[in-house]
Amino acid sequence: ELLAGMLQARPEVAAIALTNLEGDEYLRAQRKELAATIAPLLTGPSDERVSPERLGGELWLRIDEPFADGRGVVRQVVSGAALEDALVPKETGQDAELVLAEARGQVVAGSLDNLDSLPPSLVATALTGRLSGVAGESDRVVGAFSPVSSVHWVVISSQPRAAAEEIAVLLRRRTRLALGGALLAVGLISLVGWSSVVRPIRRLVDAQRSLAGLAPAPAAGSEIHQLQEALEVLERRVREREALGKVFLGRYQVLEVLGEGGMGTVFHGWDPKLQRPVALKTLRLGPSDESERRRRVSDLLHEAVATARIRHPNVVAVYDVMEQGDAAFIAMELVEGITLEAYLGRYRRIRPGRAVSLSLAIARGLGAAHAQRLVHHDVKPGNVLLGWEGEIKVVDFGIARFLSSLADEREKVFGTPGYLPPEALRGQGYTETGDYFGLGVLLYQCLTGLRAFVGTTVRDVVLSTITDDPPAPSEVVPDISADLDRVVSALLEKDPRKRLSGAAAVAALEQLPAEPWTLEGFERIMPASAVETPRERTARDEEDLDRSRLCATLPAGTLSTLDGR
Repeated sequence: ELLAGMLQARPEVAAIALTNLEGDEYLRAQRKELAATIAPLLTGPSDERVSPERLGGELWLRIDEPFADGRGVVRQVVSGAALEDALVPKETGQDAELVLAEARGQVVAGSLDNLDSLPPSLVATALTGRLSGVAGESDRVVGAFSPVSSVHWVVISSQPRAAAEEIAVLLRRRTRLALGGALLAVGLISLVGWSSVVRPIRRLVDAQRSLAGLAPAPAAGSEIHQLQEALEVLERRVREREALGKVFLGRYQVLEVLGEGGMGTVFHGWDPKLQRPVALKTLRLGPSDESERRRRVSDLLHEAVATARIRHPNVVAVYDVMEQGDAAFIAMELVEGITLEAYLGRYRRIRPGRAVSLSLAIARGLGAAHAQRLVHHDVKPGNVLLGWEGEIKVVDFGIARFLSSLADEREKVFGTPGYLPPEALRGQGYTETGDYFGLGVLLYQCLTGLRAFVGTTVRDVVLSTITDDPPAPSEVVPDISADLDRVVSALLEKDPRKRLSGAAAVAALEQLPAEPWTLEGFERIMPASAVETPRERTARDEEDLDRSRLCATLPAGTLSTLDGR
C-alpha cells in the first residue's frame, strides 16, 4: 500500500521494487499500463547505481540504492523525459549541441546519437570526469563540459566560441539542476533510499503495534528481514481490515511518524487528492459507549471547524477532521522545521531582539484565534513551530480544551505545569488572558534560558506558579532592557484582570526593539544520537514536567495545606 501510494504521488516513477543483490524480487509496485515496456529494466543484478535504457523509443533510468546492511536494493524505474527536456540546447542556439554521456563515451540523452562529430580532444578531456571547463580547436568549434557527481557521466556542449564562456557557467548550473534534479528529485529513494522507504515502514509498524497495545517489534535481524516482517504485518492487517486507518487515515496516506505522546501520534502524511503534504494528528478518544464517543467526535469537530476559520500566517491551518475507529484525526498544514522547544534545547536562550519578534508573532496568532472565540489552553515552546523559511506558527488550537473534556474528574485542567495561569490552577477557569500568561512564561524562557516557575514535582511547580514572582529577566541577562522587563512582568501578572493581553500585548511588543527572526545556522538534519528509542522516550516522559497533562486544580483553602502552612 505504501509503495503504491508513492507511485500515485510521483507520476514520473513507473515502478519500485525491493530486491536482493542478485535481482530476485521481494516486492514490487508498478504502473500496469507500463508493465510490459519496463519489464527488462526490473530484472538482473545491480551493477550500476544508474542505468539508462531506451525502451519503446523512450529514455528510462533504472536507479538502484542499497540497503544499509548491503543485503538488498531498492530499485526504481524512472522516466527520462524530464532529463531529455533539460538537455535540449535552448539557451545555446540552433548551432549548438548538448549531450549527456557515460564515461565510456556512450550517449545517454541529448541532441546527438554519438560523440563522433565533436572534437576528439574535447571528448577525451570531458570523459575523464574530473574537470569542468572550456576547450576548443578553432574559433568555430568550442566545447564546455562538466562532470555529474555520484555517477560516471558528463554533460558536454559544442557551440561557437562566442557563447562558450557563458555556456560553461550554464552547464555547471545545468548539471546540478537538470541532471541532479532528474536523479535526485525525480528518484524517490536516491542517496537516502533506505531511510526514505524501509525505515518509515518499520516505524509505521512500530507505531501501529503501539497504538494496538502491542510491544514494539524486536530490533534484531537484518533490515531486509525486518522489512519483510513489517510488510507481512501490514498485509495481514489490511486483509483482516484491522487498523487500516493507521496506514491510510481516510484519504490521507501515512508516510512516517513525526512524534508520539500520551494523547496520540503525529504523522507526516500525503493528500493524493489535492497533491500536498499534511500533518496528521491522531487523538485517542478513550473508552466510551457509542453515544459518548459520538459526543466526543462532535466536540472535536466543533473545535476543528473553529480553528479552520482562523486564517493567519502565525497559526497552523486546519484542513480536515475525521473519526477513525477508536481515534479521531486532524489533517493540518505541514510546517517543515522544528519546534521552539527543540530550538531552546539546542541554544538555550534567544537574543532579546529576536525573542521580541518571536513573541510578537505568537501574540498576533493568539489574537487571531481569540477573535474567533477560540482559546489555546496550552501555550508553550512545544506548540510553536519554526519553519526553515522563517515561519512562526502556533499549533494545536482547541485541542487542549477537547482533551480536557475527556477527563472523568471535573476539578482538573489540561495544560503544562509551569505554563498554566494561576487562576486555572485555582479552579477559577481559563480565559483568553491565560494564553498570554503562557506567552509570558515562554518569553521569559527565551530571554533567560530558565523556567519562570520551577520545582521537582508537579505540585512544586503549581505552588511556584501561584505564589512566586520570578527574578526580572535583566537580573539573569544584564543586556535586557527595562522596557522588556516590564512587558514580561505584565504578561506574568497573577491577577488575570490586570494581566497584559489582547491588542494591548501586541502593541506593547511592537514598541520594543526587534530584529528579524531566522533559523539560519540551525542544522536541518539532527544527529543520529538525538533520536530516542521508545524506552528512552518513556523514561524521559515519566520524569519531564514539560508535558501537557491533566493537572488537579487547587480550590480555595487547599493551597495552605499543600504548602505546609
